[in-house]
Amino acid sequence: MTHERRIEKELAKETAEEEQANPAEKPEPEGRWTRSLTNFWLGILTTLLVLTAWTTNLIAKPLATAFGGSVALIGMAIAFTLTEQEARHRSRGGRNASPCLVAWVGFHLAE
Repeated sequence: MTHERRIEKELAKETAEEEQANPAEKPEPEGRWTRSLTNFWLGILTTLLVLTAWTTNLIAKPLATAFGGSVALIGMAIAFTLTEQEARHRSRGGRNASPCLVAWVGFHLAE
């Protein structure tokens, strides 16, 4: 077997392994639903209806909007803080471990 043929076989094997390892990257098989213009416009209509309902709720229920917005902001602040702490920990030579929020809060409450 020539050297080039051996390389081609190894490359084909690696490609097959990569395709099996990550099935999310495989393209959707062609079918009647993948090229349907009706499904496209139905998706656009659904998106517009959800957007209309969402904006109506923003105006009609200001307290719910304030509550949801505050919960989202608190969650983003916690995520940012934990991400920054992990980055500082790694820059000091620590292990690359994702922090557990419950353990982090419990540790700081125990102090």
